[in-house]
Amino acid sequence: MGDRVVFGDRQRPVDVVDVGTRTVTDERITKQIETPIVRVQGDWSGAVGRVLAHKLLRWADGIVLEETDAIVACEGDSLTRGDQVTVRRVSSEEVSA
Repeated sequence: MGDRVVFGDRQRPVDVVDVGTRTVTDERITKQIETPIVRVQGDWSGAVGRVLAHKLLRWADGIVLEETDAIVACEGDSLTRGDQVTVRRVSSEEVSA
């Protein structure tokens, strides 16, 4: 929370406004994994929120369910489709407990 990141081909940084995890299951192989997600939002009028999450691998010579190193940016709350992006932190805030 509080970090500013740039992703994809964007020039303006966005704020990390929420962090969490998502639980993904695949009943075909009775597997469940938890992956981190980050919600980002620009601080300008009309900015669209995005969720940054790890891309999942679901097929590789059979059904699998694995987290990859690649990051996808998904519009709104939908994690079903997103564009693969490179994410770079440009600033962060100290968070006091």
